[in-house]
Amino acid sequence: MYKLLILDIDGTLRDEVLGIPESAKEAVHLCQKNHCSVVICTGRSIGTVQDDVLHLEVDGFITGGGNYIRYHNKVLFNQTFDNDLIRKVVDLLKYKDVPFSIESSQKVFMNQKALEIFEAMNQLKIKHSHTNKSFNNKIIYENNIDEYRNQDIHKICLWKSNEVLNEVENILQDKMQIAQSDDDYCEIIQKDCDKGIAIQRLQEELHIRKNETICFGDGQNDIAMMEATDVMVAMKKSHHMLKSVASSVCEDIFDNGIYKELKRRSVI
Repeated sequence: MYKLLILDIDGTLRDEVLGIPESAKEAVHLCQKNHCSVVICTGRSIGTVQDDVLHLEVDGFITGGGNYIRYHNKVLFNQTFDNDLIRKVVDLLKYKDVPFSIESSQKVFMNQKALEIFEAMNQLKIKHSHTNKSFNNKIIYENNIDEYRNQDIHKICLWKSNEVLNEVENILQDKMQIAQSDDDYCEIIQKDCDKGIAIQRLQEELHIRKNETICFGDGQNDIAMMEATDVMVAMKKSHHMLKSVASSVCEDIFDNGIYKELKRRSVI
């Protein structure tokens, strides 16, 4: 019997333009009715979790890729990079003039080059969804990198060369790990703060075992969740690396994948 359901947001629970399907909302409520706690586990910071996700009234949140854990309004864990190290990284990346962003618990700070990339990505998603509107993204796209000062930062997103990444690693050293990386892009989080370790921290707090936990995800950073789960379900359009190691692959978001898989496994 599963006591803990872990759900990634973007590309898993929610389409970034169309939102959350009604079947997924029903699945969340049925799990809770069956005494299975539901926890969101996302790379997003708590301040950028979309309103429709917040309205689900889930039991807890793991955000920032694993740096922040909250369960029933009680903060169990919250860790950020050393401010002096972040200042050195930002100064380096500004000097190198590469696209980058950094994230606090409430806001995303980006330079102009990152802004242009994010805007292009957002427009592409809208185009592919055949709609003319963005659905409650919660991230404000602006060239605001200089506003980050005195903010506690938990993640760095970087479009880089190997040379630039090596220089960042020289600054952060053993304080960092790469959450996911593709081509010239990577996401850097704190050491020992990935999704899998965060789930283990929550399990210890709730006295829930690995074999009582089921997870759904779609991205490279969701592979870490396998460390803490009995079943890791990948969405149909997941990253190929996740699909190759997942316990199973379910249908797409709006083909009611989460609901169908939970039904197949008798969780609901």
